[in-house]
Amino acid sequence: MRRLLLSLLAVFAALILAALAVGQLIPGGEQLLYVANTSFGRSTFYLYDTARGLAPNIGPGERFLSVPAWSPDGTKLAYIAPVPPEQPGISIFDLTTGKTTHYATADPPQDGLAWSRDGTRLAYRTNQRGSPKLAVYDLGSGESHVVNLSGASDSPPLWSPDGESLLYISFRDGNPRLYAVAINCQQSARGCRYNERLLLPTIITRWPLSWSLDGEQLAFIRIRREGRQLHLLRAGCANLLDETCPLNVLPVGETLPYAAFPAWSPDGERIALMTSEGTQTMLKVIDLQSGAEQALTAGLTGNDVPSWSSSGAYIAVQAYTNPWARIIVLDAASGAQRGVIESPFGAYSPLWRPGSDW
Repeated sequence: MRRLLLSLLAVFAALILAALAVGQLIPGGEQLLYVANTSFGRSTFYLYDTARGLAPNIGPGERFLSVPAWSPDGTKLAYIAPVPPEQPGISIFDLTTGKTTHYATADPPQDGLAWSRDGTRLAYRTNQRGSPKLAVYDLGSGESHVVNLSGASDSPPLWSPDGESLLYISFRDGNPRLYAVAINCQQSARGCRYNERLLLPTIITRWPLSWSLDGEQLAFIRIRREGRQLHLLRAGCANLLDETCPLNVLPVGETLPYAAFPAWSPDGERIALMTSEGTQTMLKVIDLQSGAEQALTAGLTGNDVPSWSSSGAYIAVQAYTNPWARIIVLDAASGAQRGVIESPFGAYSPLWRPGSDW
């Protein structure tokens, strides 16, 4: 009887750990995905829960070639991994089942996986005859196609809110400028090149750009003679037929020697970005209604895109403490430090899980 009871307890404990691994046990806090290197030279996904203080390994236990991307509903992770026979392909890890599905594509992915808003397609960069191009993979049909033909894509893709086109940066004229291309532009289509055009003639930083959660405004950093400045672009400019885009650009805040990595708060009222003044690099939050700017933390190095939690209560940033990176979780209102995530070989690429009802 005792042996049976111990066996049942062991099974129950295993079920609890499995449930924790996919975040399905009981409602916890907001969950932060990050990548950590292991002692075996591999990297694994972890999911840090702000309420439970736990960070279970949710990795699929295989080699992957890119940081993961959350599906819009927060139930799946897409990443690039070798698919037999060792060709880069798309892998999707389902947190609700714990299963991984591999997709071999006709146009092998290189980097920049991005989900469409409806969760049915993935855009990414591929390589075509030595030139980086954009491709779209349809999860339903299992088909992929290259969408931009006129020039190289010098950045990963960004979906337009309506899902009809991709935005990207190209250096084709010697300067980084924003272009748009319709995703139905396939190699066999006549007049395909006319579905790709310069969206903004202004010189902008290479990457990333960031849509507000409602898809109404695009945040980007413009390079000016005096330095760099945050700008907003109205969503209508993602339409390939709209020639008034330069008129819909609004500068925000002051011009700074350095500014990068804009990220919208979920409510669309604030933007976090990395800035520097003198020798100090800091995370700054700009309130778009009042214009107030607040420096949340300074002394950062090796910066990356700030990540907002789905409630807007927290911001996670990656910072380097030689030689490894760590992740700092901050209170978005006060800047108070709420946690530090460290790993013996570094913790990287913080990305909050979308939604709150899983």
